Amino acid sequence: MSPSAPEPTTLARELVAENREADAAALLERRPSPAGDALHREIALRAATTALHARNIAAATAWLDRGLQRNPADAALNFFRGHLQLDSGRAAEAAACLRRSVTAEPANEEYASALAQVLLSLGTPAEVPALLAPFADSARAQLLRAEAFERLGDRPAACAACQRAGRLQPALAEAWFRLGALRRHEDDHLGALEAFTRAAAARPDSARAHLERGRTLEHLGAQAEAARAFALATQLDPSANG
Repeated sequence: MSPSAPEPTTLARELVAENREADAAALLERRPSPAGDALHREIALRAATTALHARNIAAATAWLDRGLQRNPADAALNFFRGHLQLDSGRAAEAAACLRRSVTAEPANEEYASALAQVLLSLGTPAEVPALLAPFADSARAQLLRAEAFERLGDRPAACAACQRAGRLQPALAEAWFRLGALRRHEDDHLGALEAFTRAAAARPDSARAHLERGRTLEHLGAQAEAARAFALATQLDPSANG
């Protein structure tokens, strides 16, 4: 009695060990199975990563497309492919890939934030607040929500998201910059001063932080303090102009 033939996944792993990923993938494509699908995904991701490290974008793209033909809803494959689409200037196509990643793994903050950034770049912020609402403890997500709220004209919500981002990550100067600008727009100059002071504390080497703080102090009539802030800004960046 002849021995039974090895399982396709076993043969495929042997081919991978011989650096014959293309042959392994072809074998798994001819003989599909759940275990084979999982291995095919692993091979596609690994080969695409290797190609990307070698700066072979065409090969990386081909491997990801091959993987997605077998596993079209896979979160990691779509995330990887979405970034390559974005790098090629195809933001709408990138959004479609990233949306599939989020659909597959809605609790993954990295996937949701990446989709939010692309939606903002496309000028379509409406769904961003809800998309990132589950990530209340992520400063990055809150800052993206703030940008979306601001674009939608909801400055109170934008301020609240900035404040939360700043509380979660006090060294995140961009949260304080955005909050300061929002408060200034609302004529809350004391609130703006507090925010720009936080920005300067987070980034003491930022001429912009000291410049904005100086402008706010000047508006509030604190001329001496404003002059000191302007001097510090100019020291850090001679082109800074109060």
